[in-house]
Amino acid sequence: MAVFGLLRLATLTGKGELYEKAERNLHVFGKLMSESPTGCSNMISAFDMLRESLTEIAIVGEGVEKANMLRTIYRNFLPNKVLVTEDATANCSLHIPLLEGKTANGLQVAAFVCRHQACSAPISSAAELEKHLFPGRAD
Repeated sequence: MAVFGLLRLATLTGKGELYEKAERNLHVFGKLMSESPTGCSNMISAFDMLRESLTEIAIVGEGVEKANMLRTIYRNFLPNKVLVTEDATANCSLHIPLLEGKTANGLQVAAFVCRHQACSAPISSAAELEKHLFPGRAD
């Protein structure tokens, strides 16, 4: 659905106009969503994404633990996420604000979990990442 794409692109690029377009699209369908929620489940999910804010995850560095972190993310239901990984071998000049200032700082790999424009300290293991993503879970 286009609204999901707009919200994720707004997060990835930092372009507020994409966020505003998503908001306007949802506003147009507001009455329909309230009158026929079962017919608008994707729109309601997009509204939830807009309202709750996205969980932004940035992973920098390389190694086995990066693969473990990615498995942790993908084996769990986390629909309102934006995931960006840095590939040190890629020759890419694309500017992604979510990666700005994020380094492994001596670690082989580091993950950062950001919510409401505040990011965690570097996370160095999949187990620690899982605790940040799902804080209410028992070990």
